[in-house]
Order: sequence, then structure tokens, then C-alpha cells
Amino acid sequence: MNHRMKRLLRLAALLLLAALLAGCGQQAASDTDGQQAQTALPAEGITALSLSDDRQVMRFRRDGETWYWQDDETFPLDQSAMPALLEAAAAMTAAAPVQDPQELSAYGLDDAQTSLSVTADGETLTFTRGDQAASGDWYLRCAEDESVRMVSDNAVKVFQLLDGSVYDLAVLPQLPAVTSDTLRAAAIQGAAGDPIHIRTVDGARKVGTRDVTAQTAALMTELSQLAVTACVDYDPAEGAAAVCGLDAPDAVLTVTYAAGGKEETLTLTVGAPIGNGGRYVTLSGDASIYRMEETSLVQLLTLAETGLN
Repeated sequence: MNHRMKRLLRLAALLLLAALLAGCGQQAASDTDGQQAQTALPAEGITALSLSDDRQVMRFRRDGETWYWQDDETFPLDQSAMPALLEAAAAMTAAAPVQDPQELSAYGLDDAQTSLSVTADGETLTFTRGDQAASGDWYLRCAEDESVRMVSDNAVKVFQLLDGSVYDLAVLPQLPAVTSDTLRAAAIQGAAGDPIHIRTVDGARKVGTRDVTAQTAALMTELSQLAVTACVDYDPAEGAAAVCGLDAPDAVLTVTYAAGGKEETLTLTVGAPIGNGGRYVTLSGDASIYRMEETSLVQLLTLAETGLN
């Protein structure tokens, strides 16, 4: 399964959670008294939440109707992903406590490190995830009242975000669909050799006076479907470009195209392979490092390496 599919599935799972959890206070009848916890917080009142394990912490806060990643509030956080997180958090606060609980070790809570903290109306509650019960529900421990609770598997799926990174919640830039009708010029530079300069002249694509319309048909298909599939590094540190092979790229594409009655220019720099069929890329006017699938760059990379025959 490629990275783009994994990311889409993760976001789809979050959206599904919002539907599954809306209005639900989850509990396991066999282990609880059926009473909701007194600490229940409504999803609409939540103003901050965080997810953490032994590897990372993701912190989010709300200002008005907008949610922000607290580590960098310029980060383009996908607002559509937040309702599922809020409903999961609300379900945990509403979960009923286990009656006459045993030792924490009986629930996998004695050394648990995966947790969610939620703040509403100035009150913060922190829930640590334990083991999964035979019913399919999960044990939680509320740090503030020291209760052991049970919550549905649907709510606990929110912790799957910790399997990736906060960059999985980024709104990705949308690239233009450059077609034969909108292409004005393109330049392709490989790691070695001279660049290829392509111009559109009277509906034909030419290099100098040579007609290369047929030879560049596959390239045009790629240009019409360019898409980044993941944010790899939103704010790269010094030296990140070299690590990703972007200081000596395998291909640099600069394309000029018509859009909205004027000409626009996009530069795409293609670096080293990521693994699982991806490539590190950067876009003009954007400091972030993204992933593109190598299958969408075959013609570009071929032309950058071998030129036009």
C-alpha cells in the first residue's frame, strides 16, 4: 500500500469516526454500572487537545472556529480532520467507570504511555490507553479522578494518528493541471547534460524548430496529473535538502502555463527516492518538502536523464 493511500485511509478513518461517535457515550455493560462519568465534556466545548506516546506529542488548540497545531500555528492543519478527534475525546470523557476496579496492571494501565488530554471550560482531563478487553472495548485511566473506564474501539482509533506524524494532517498544495491547451513553455534539467527547452508554437510543442509533439505526449499526461501525496517536512532544517537529494536533484521542471487569463510559472524539483515508490520534491514558493509517487514522474525523469531522442 503506497503512502498516499495510507494517508487517505487515515483521514477517511478520522471522518468515519466523527459519524460513528456523534452523540455516543461509550461503555461496556459487563464491566460498568451504565452511568456516565460526571466529567463528561461536550465536543463543541473543547478548546485544546493533545495526543502523545513514547515517541511524540501532538498538541492542538482552537481559536474561534479554527484549530491550530500548537508547535507551529502557520501549519496548514486540515480542519476537516478535527471533528473526529473531538468526538473521540468527548466519548472518553463520557465513558462510564469500571465498578470495583482491580489493580491497574489488570488493564494494561500500570505502564501505559499512550494518552489523550482534552481541555474544555478551563478543565483538563487526561486519558491513558490500556489493553483491549474481550468485548472489543478498551480500558482507559483518567488521571484526574483516577478512574478506570471503558471506551469503544472506534474512539480509540484516534490514537492511530501517532503511528504517523502531524504532517499527515496537512492540507496539501494543489498543483495545476497543465494541458496541451494551457502549456506555454517547459524547461527540464537533469543531473547532467543540457536542459531541454520546450515551447508551444501554433498548437505544436517544439524544441527550437523541431516538432516534439508526439515525443512529449506522455510528458503532457504527467503534467496534467501532477499531485503531491504527503508532506514530508513542513519546515525543513538546514541540511534537509541535501539529505533528500534536493541539492543535486535528478530533475528540475519549470513550466509556464496559462491560468485565469495570465501566465503562471511552477518549478518542481525532484530529489532522491524515499522508498515504497516515492520521491522527495519541492515546489517553487514553498519551503516544505513533499512526496510524489515515482510512477507519476516516469517521463519527466526519463527526459531529464536521457533527453529527447
